[in-house]
Amino acid sequence: IQSIIKMSRLESGAIQILPEQADLARTLANALLSVSAGASQKEIGITVDCPQPLIVRHDPKWTEEALFNLLDNAVKYSAQAETIEIRVEMREAGAYLLITDHGMGIPEEWQGAVFSKFFRAPSVHNLPGAGVGLYLTRQILEAQGCYVTVKSAVGEGSTFSVQFLG
Repeated sequence: IQSIIKMSRLESGAIQILPEQADLARTLANALLSVSAGASQKEIGITVDCPQPLIVRHDPKWTEEALFNLLDNAVKYSAQAETIEIRVEMREAGAYLLITDHGMGIPEEWQGAVFSKFFRAPSVHNLPGAGVGLYLTRQILEAQGCYVTVKSAVGEGSTFSVQFLG
């Protein structure tokens, strides 16, 4: 319900996304704190390779929300005792944050749809969720001039990549 409210507020303009030069490593750490209990409960290990500090143009509050959604999905769709890897790479075009899980994966025919509002793949209808987390994530990131993409293989897991420009 909270995600639906945030989505509605974002679409109506009630939420303002205000990017600034801020430490992405700190934003990521805050998002990780929010998923640590769920990961611990499933005995999921999380590895992080991120330079600190990492000053990147983003809205810390709302980017934390977007990263939480990606991390929460990684935990939700990973099996017991799996590992989630987080890596930040500096490239010519900006910073890339990659979140890789080794969960169930997303069929190729659904990969383009996972960022759509209320989309839920048939294989996950039995799991909790409303189908707004990835939609909200894309909206938050695109409002800052960022991009989010997914590469996935069924049975092997998914990698969500966020590109922060400049």
